[in-house]
Amino acid sequence: VDQCHWSGIFYLTRPEDCQGGTDFFRHKGTGADHAPYSQKHLSDWGFASYREFVERVSKPHSRDRSQWDHLMRVPMKFNRLVLFRPWLWHTAGPAFGDCPENARLIYLMFFNSEGPLRT
Repeated sequence: VDQCHWSGIFYLTRPEDCQGGTDFFRHKGTGADHAPYSQKHLSDWGFASYREFVERVSKPHSRDRSQWDHLMRVPMKFNRLVLFRPWLWHTAGPAFGDCPENARLIYLMFFNSEGPLRT
C-alpha cells in the first residue's frame, strides 16, 4: 500500500492501443475493498500487526483470483486521470503490447494532503 493520501494514474497510451484499465476488488475472506490503514483497523479485523496481515492475507491471496470479487474497472482512455485512495485493492490488469509503442504507457503520481493519513 502506497503511503500517501491519493494515487493517480494518467493514461498516455495511444487511443488505438488502449486496453483494460484499472480494476478494483473486494477480498472475499475479509469482505474489505481496501487494505488496513491503521492499527485500529488491523485490530478490528483480528490482526495483531500489519506483518501478520501480509503473511496471512496479502502474500497468499494477492495472485489468487478466486480470493477476490471484481468490483469495477475504470477503462483506459488516452489523457484520462484516475485518482483514488491508495489503500483500495486495485490492479493494472493484464499487460499488452509487443513493443514500447503499443504497450501500456502511464504516468503515476502520489499526493499527500494536510493532516494524518487516516485514523
